[in-house]
Amino acid sequence: MARQKSTPIAPPNPNLPAAGVPRPSAWFWAVLAGLAAAVIALQWPSTQRPHFEGDEVVLTFIAERLRSDPTNYSLRGPILGESAQRFIRDTWTPGARFDAEVLSASDGGRAERLRTYADWLGGLEAAEILMRPPSRGSDGRPVDRRIPAFDPEVYDRPFFFHPPVVPYGLAAARAIGGMSAAALLPIFSQALCILIVGLLGRRLADETTGVLAAVLLALDPITWLCGARIWIDGPLQLTLSAAMLAGVAAVQRGGVAASALAGAAFGVAALTKLPALLAAPALLAAILVAPRRPTRAEIIAGIAAVALVLGPWLILTRVQYGAFLPAAHPSQWLIDNFPYVRMLTERPAYFYLAALPLVAPVYLLALPALLGVRMRSTSASGDSRRGALLIPGVWAGSVIAALVVMGMMKWGFQLRYLAPAMPALCLFVAAWLARAPRWSWAIAGVLGLLGWWSGVASVAPPPLAEVRPVLLERFVLEPRGQALRDFWPGMW
Repeated sequence: MARQKSTPIAPPNPNLPAAGVPRPSAWFWAVLAGLAAAVIALQWPSTQRPHFEGDEVVLTFIAERLRSDPTNYSLRGPILGESAQRFIRDTWTPGARFDAEVLSASDGGRAERLRTYADWLGGLEAAEILMRPPSRGSDGRPVDRRIPAFDPEVYDRPFFFHPPVVPYGLAAARAIGGMSAAALLPIFSQALCILIVGLLGRRLADETTGVLAAVLLALDPITWLCGARIWIDGPLQLTLSAAMLAGVAAVQRGGVAASALAGAAFGVAALTKLPALLAAPALLAAILVAPRRPTRAEIIAGIAAVALVLGPWLILTRVQYGAFLPAAHPSQWLIDNFPYVRMLTERPAYFYLAALPLVAPVYLLALPALLGVRMRSTSASGDSRRGALLIPGVWAGSVIAALVVMGMMKWGFQLRYLAPAMPALCLFVAAWLARAPRWSWAIAGVLGLLGWWSGVASVAPPPLAEVRPVLLERFVLEPRGQALRDFWPGMW
């Protein structure tokens, strides 16, 4: 009988983990680490900058309240003593001093009264966030007269309507290092999100896609603004991107434990801010393009993990608000009394599609990706690259479509609401760029830097809640810019 030839066994590859996915290369880690370090260094001045934009004031108030009483998750009633003094020192006082600086050249008398007012605020030992700061009388002297500023029907019914991850995180940060430490929360969220998006792009396609996506996110003006503001949106980007990475990995590798981890990560993302749930259809897209289908046990494990993490909060809101997902749209009182809120609710349905290219023109490159240009090629591993476009495309599309519907329902249109969609848009454009001609990378770099410029300009005082289209804003303020003002109402 003929002797069978033995097949030689290949030596184990040290760059392959047990699952068979190559480990990230040294250059990949070096680029991502460099991007994260650059973001931290460039955003570091935010730790020394006052934070008195409206939502920053609200979050600083609830953080100070939780710092002294972790069980009182409410904006109602005053905070007292040292908590009030810290809050006033970090929000009301620098806001008044900033107004004084703005007016110093044109109205010296009013500027001096504002400085006196700022000093007077510093001596208060109580503060209420559901009221405006004490106002000034006709003679310019401070008077203890308070009028509603933040409608309780929106912010507090009867406790703070946003989920607890960021408020408690800010409370802990302020207890450790005050306002400077609190400002580090969105900064490190931005830096870590860049790392995670790079890893997600690598898992969906390859390292080139991951690096390109990370670079685009580092230059994204909406992400940049969210990293410089004490808002919930920056941490939301981080937790949602981490959840999506865990979800895609679980679908690709399988396993009950991986599915449970992904479910728990999505629960944490939703506890950061509920719009994270809008990205859930992307997981269905991941299942559609995966080489395997999840087992029944994996599906049950994932859903159970989401329910265990998010369920208690939904039950609490059902008991207190009368709804599992309470609406937080502006009340009619806010729309009638605040011109800025009225502008947000009157923006057109096409606002996001028209305004985003103005502040971040690099996303115009999503158009050839949508047309499927040059995307029939495959990755080095031979796997179909369809998921590199489909998964982030569904993620971004589902979030933006839902935000458009909510905006049309008078919840308001604001560019920073797109924060949970920006990692997906970066991945989508990067997947196309990775297989596009190299000269298109130069175009993407120029367009990305123009967008980054808008983000940096928006961070500078005054504390805007919107990204400034710095390339066009000077033009549209002139008479010849009337056509643009008509097409983009509420943008200027």
